[in-house]
Amino acid sequence: MQTLYLDATHEAIFQVEAGQTYTPAINGALDWMHTYAFIDYNRDGVFTPLVETKSQTVKISNWQSKTISYSALSEGSELVSFSANSLDYTGGATGYWCNSVGTYLGDINSSNQQTMPSFTIPANLQSGLYRMRFKVDWNSLDAGGNDGSDGTKNQIWSNGGGIVDVLLDVTGVSDVPVRAFSYKNGSLWHGKKQITDEGLTAQYGEAYQVKSEGKEGYVPDSLVVFYKANSTTNAGLLVMKQTAYAMEEGSDFYTLPADVMYSDVTLRGVFVRDLLLGDVNRDGQITIADVTALVNIILGKDDSEPYQYDHEAADVNQDGDITIADVTALVNLILGKQ
Repeated sequence: MQTLYLDATHEAIFQVEAGQTYTPAINGALDWMHTYAFIDYNRDGVFTPLVETKSQTVKISNWQSKTISYSALSEGSELVSFSANSLDYTGGATGYWCNSVGTYLGDINSSNQQTMPSFTIPANLQSGLYRMRFKVDWNSLDAGGNDGSDGTKNQIWSNGGGIVDVLLDVTGVSDVPVRAFSYKNGSLWHGKKQITDEGLTAQYGEAYQVKSEGKEGYVPDSLVVFYKANSTTNAGLLVMKQTAYAMEEGSDFYTLPADVMYSDVTLRGVFVRDLLLGDVNRDGQITIADVTALVNIILGKDDSEPYQYDHEAADVNQDGDITIADVTALVNLILGKQ
């Protein structure tokens, strides 16, 4: 029985470097078929071929030239190389053929091509795992194979074609962007640099330390980390994960483990109100001065923001209202009766 698709990502991992040039190849009995190579550069699980139509004048015989159209790869294409393609193939003995670098291959009599040109992995590609696809097919730039809908009745399965996925372990850019959001009640720091939505740069695969500082009246509670990591079920696909970290005991630091520092990392510091009930005047202690401040709130002498006094701390009995009952509770607190 013919195997149309083989996922070999758990057994075939190739070590490559960003910025280097490689030549893909498929060996085997491939009579009257073409070969294709794809790399899922953005790791979204889809191989997107970006091509544009160009034209060139080619010599089709010793005495005749012809202007033909051909498919050229655009920048960022995840179809990285192909051995042959014709834009005017209609079935049978038709078509003028070019490969992925625009080399003219001839007419139908020389379209049996399996040699793929070399390609260069982008120099700015981030380190990590990427899915690569090899395909044997007939005149189809679609990563899923020719389904016969082009009118030629060519189908990858009936033609004996097939698809194999492997992994590339890319050594490339080691920068990992780290950003923070929702830092209204505090701030996050790495060393002496504050982490904001503009971001800092961390190192791929290295643990990362984050310091948390609450604004006045707030203390750090936890750190929520959103990060992209390689999928454990679909190798080469980036998936979003979320983990909450507790602060290291006896410090104001969080340490993100190395496996979190894989791609994009976004931080959200969680801060809670550092509330000292009864400290209405915000001087850090509970005294008779707080009773005066509390009475002023009840009398409406501090009814517009920004408040002079701490209205949360003024709700001493925590019933949701600031009343004379809170004065009684505050006096009892000062007298040590609570």
